[in-house]
Amino acid sequence: MVTEVGGSAASSIVGAGDLVGASPSGVFKDEPTIEVLDAMGLDVSSVGNHEFDRRTAELRRISAATDGTSSDDVTACDGVAPGVDGCFGTDEHIVTGADFPYLAADVLDAGTGEPMLPPIQVFATPDGTRVALIGVVTGTTPTIVAPTGITDVEFIVEAGAVNRYVPELQAEGIEAIGVLVHEGGEATGPRPWTRPAATSSPARSRTSTTPWTTPWT
Repeated sequence: MVTEVGGSAASSIVGAGDLVGASPSGVFKDEPTIEVLDAMGLDVSSVGNHEFDRRTAELRRISAATDGTSSDDVTACDGVAPGVDGCFGTDEHIVTGADFPYLAADVLDAGTGEPMLPPIQVFATPDGTRVALIGVVTGTTPTIVAPTGITDVEFIVEAGAVNRYVPELQAEGIEAIGVLVHEGGEATGPRPWTRPAATSSPARSRTSTTPWTTPWT
């Protein structure tokens, strides 16, 4: 359950999901985005709802770091026609998938009841302290992605998923525990801001030093 990486880095780069999807990179199944994140040295990320936009099989395909673990039995070029609908790139840009693990403690494989991807990543600080990160995604994901793409998984309550693993980590002697959570929210306070009515602005010459004051329109 516990996977340790590093041991000498003073800091780690982490993400909280939605690293792919809804971007121009989507033309190439977001493989360029994954390549950039790998080059940046991203260490770990929770999944976000957009990671499920192209079905769970696609999430497993781009998750190279977790190949052969949990329910991830899909490699970067499985299930696609290379260069046509996936597995793009040549030479040094040949796709290999994400070097960082995606975490999904609250997304269970429907067949096993266990997380579809690893739930936890453990890092070691320079002084040997172990720090655990648990990854969860919003429980509203099934309402905002195509239902046909997530039929093989079940989304459970985020807090329940986190609470399941805290005692197990503490039993391992790990007390520094954090959560990478992909979660939204709703405004419940004052009335939403409304755009002010447009007003006219005085003309401004090309040589004027007066700053532009462009109103909302």
